[in-house]
Amino acid sequence: MIIEREEIEWTNSWIEDANQPDKRRLLLVGDSVTRQIRKTVSAVVVERGISVDLLACSYSFFDSRFFEEIKHFFSGDYQYEVIVLMDIHHRMISERCMDNKKLAKEYLDKWIMFYEYLKTKGERVFVCTMTPYRGDYYEENREVNYRNSIIRNSCLWNNGIDLGSMIDIKEHVFSDHVHFCGAYNLVLSYRIVAEIFGEKFRCSFPKIIEDIEQLNMMMKRNVVVLGKGKKAKIIRRFINENTMNHNISFANELDDLQIDKSIGDNTIVVMTIDAMDLEKKLLDRKYKYCYFGESLLSQIEDKLLFEEVPK
Repeated sequence: MIIEREEIEWTNSWIEDANQPDKRRLLLVGDSVTRQIRKTVSAVVVERGISVDLLACSYSFFDSRFFEEIKHFFSGDYQYEVIVLMDIHHRMISERCMDNKKLAKEYLDKWIMFYEYLKTKGERVFVCTMTPYRGDYYEENREVNYRNSIIRNSCLWNNGIDLGSMIDIKEHVFSDHVHFCGAYNLVLSYRIVAEIFGEKFRCSFPKIIEDIEQLNMMMKRNVVVLGKGKKAKIIRRFINENTMNHNISFANELDDLQIDKSIGDNTIVVMTIDAMDLEKKLLDRKYKYCYFGESLLSQIEDKLLFEEVPK
């Protein structure tokens, strides 16, 4: 069924490590919001040896073309350990479930149909509540909240990830009316991965940036971000986008660290890679260090970092 289509409709798929069909794989299904976080989800799970693929489109859930695009995607040769289904933000006003009980029932029926189909294609399937619009999009957010309540109260919620309730709709977290800034994409990615793999979730926006700033300003320390993998590149990019603090520097390898002996005790190395040999070398050089991500936040929140630098 077609209720309405935009002037231009699009479909975008992404197969990571396509020449390695036997790799563990996670698939994200959704729209441009989903497309925007694919790279950060990949950075979060890279150390698990998981490739992150994408099927994103602009077609409405109510458009028969949406299901056709899903079925066409699975004509390939890849197997999925995890599939995450996110809602579509397009045509929120013209297809208002909150004003049409018949449409609301059809909305849930569509979700269940997609979910049951995806269960035949992946070992585990998760459904996500819809992320909100920026705060000044009041009517759209009313519809988002209504649709999310349908999912939370359905049989699907045993495998639900509640992205909708964790997001602050204030302007500073958005890059436009519905997409998020770089740091917040990473926070969403941590949340999804934590729910999938049963890990304790500790991130909140803009806690990551605040913690980096805390290491520099509140604790009077310099910070060197050490790492050269996907996660390190993502971290480096959003730190550059979200802080003007000149005490933060970056290094790809341990030997690249340029820490003057006079400030060595005043420096913390934030590692984006978990390698015991680097730990030993850091200790040998008497560098203080910690790990970026949930463990870094844990160290900060549990006050397991290092004492204040003497004035």
